[in-house]
Amino acid sequence: LGSTAASTFLSTARTAVSAPSTVRLVLIGKEEQTQTMNTDTVFSISRDSGTTFSAITMTQSGNYNSSGVKIYTGTVDVSGQPSGTSIVLKQTTSTAKGFTLHGYSLLYK
Repeated sequence: LGSTAASTFLSTARTAVSAPSTVRLVLIGKEEQTQTMNTDTVFSISRDSGTTFSAITMTQSGNYNSSGVKIYTGTVDVSGQPSGTSIVLKQTTSTAKGFTLHGYSLLYK
């Protein structure tokens, strides 16, 4: 077995029509090692092109399949960030705690 290095994933920026105050994240993913969501794997949102991030508290909303892939959801207030319309998702994982992101959706208002 190989080891899992700490990693950071940044999405391509999406442009909102106006500066959002809240962002909702819905994702499908799999914990590759036993871990604590929101500690070992953290998801964050930026509305200013990735300069300022706010962490989203993700909770498991259901199981996607029997192979350990789950559905997670969370909402975060980004109104305290510098105003902007360029939305970026960041995923950070700790050493030895891999998380495979299968897909996600961002909803903002």
